[in-house]
Amino acid sequence: MNNANSLNIESKLVEKNITVDSVANWQLPLLAVLFVTVIFVAIKTVVHRHESRTLFMQLQELEKERDKLSAQWSRLKLEQGTSMNQVRVEQKARWDLGMRLPKASEVKLVREPAKNSELKTVSKEDVVAKKVALRD
Repeated sequence: MNNANSLNIESKLVEKNITVDSVANWQLPLLAVLFVTVIFVAIKTVVHRHESRTLFMQLQELEKERDKLSAQWSRLKLEQGTSMNQVRVEQKARWDLGMRLPKASEVKLVREPAKNSELKTVSKEDVVAKKVALRD
């Protein structure tokens, strides 16, 4: 039975007349296209990986710079908080700039003119009372 099957298969192959030239006519161009496609995809993959690594390195550098700037920002905010402290401002004004609180006789209060364009005069007692109120 096996002999009959093998003879039957051989006879079918001989009937079709399959030659190397007939197979190569349609497979060779397909093989060339597939080969070029594989090479192209491989090159694109290598380029993509290189770009990805380059961008990742840039990202890491930018993150380091962001962390440095964030730390610097925190230091500056802390420095600003301490420099804006009222006691520190007063000490700096007294020692570095030689400023002092004016005496009551040196204080002059200027008010905006009234609607009738008259200047109001302020007594010394009013100035002292306002100064005491501001200190409290």
